[in-house]
Amino acid sequence: MARIWAGTDIGKTHHHCVVLDAEGKRLLSRRVPNDEPDLLALLAEVLALDEDVVWAVDVADGMAALLIHLLLNHGQQLVYIPGLAVNRAAAGYRGTGKTDAKDATVIADQARMRRDLTVLHPDDEHAIELRVLTSRRSDLTADRTRSVNRLRAMGGGRCRRRGHRPRRYHRGLQRVFYQSALVSVRTCEESRRFYQRKRAEGKRHTQAILALARRRVNVLWALIRDRQCYQRTLPVTTVV
Repeated sequence: MARIWAGTDIGKTHHHCVVLDAEGKRLLSRRVPNDEPDLLALLAEVLALDEDVVWAVDVADGMAALLIHLLLNHGQQLVYIPGLAVNRAAAGYRGTGKTDAKDATVIADQARMRRDLTVLHPDDEHAIELRVLTSRRSDLTADRTRSVNRLRAMGGGRCRRRGHRPRRYHRGLQRVFYQSALVSVRTCEESRRFYQRKRAEGKRHTQAILALARRRVNVLWALIRDRQCYQRTLPVTTVV
């Protein structure tokens, strides 16, 4: 049974997430950009509070596509509360006016108290449509990134990153290696030991899987660089 509830008020460019415990006490209230790295950081932050969490959203398509896709891909329990139900319930809460934080609180509290909400599953029709939308969004984002980079190159390098670390990477490949790492924990003894070592170091489940995915990328890159095939055990060298 869940011990915390994360209600998220969905917006076009930003979401607001509020986390409540079993007594309705607020544990977290944060505005987060609708971008994959930031949403993954939010997921890790909420799981750091408690891994037994139920997520709740008031939108099940469009603007919520990326968040829902990430939550379902990470095995999170997710329920849907229609926006009309949220608006009706909000009238019974203290405070005047409508704010993102208040709506997120109402969503989390309703998920905490109600047992009649729609649960979204990875194989639902809505979830499948969201995957298509998310894939299309990723393609559009990649196209935009390439266009921006071409414009910067044409500008003679005058555009500066102000010291920020580049975030250029292929999100599709990131998902592939993440899923591969998840499977390898169940099927590969070396991967399972690496994952367990990271958990023993204090890392959460998501952090340990990401660390394993990075390790597997490094191994694959070394194999490609050295033009070698993967060997489970190192060859024995005979001393003459």
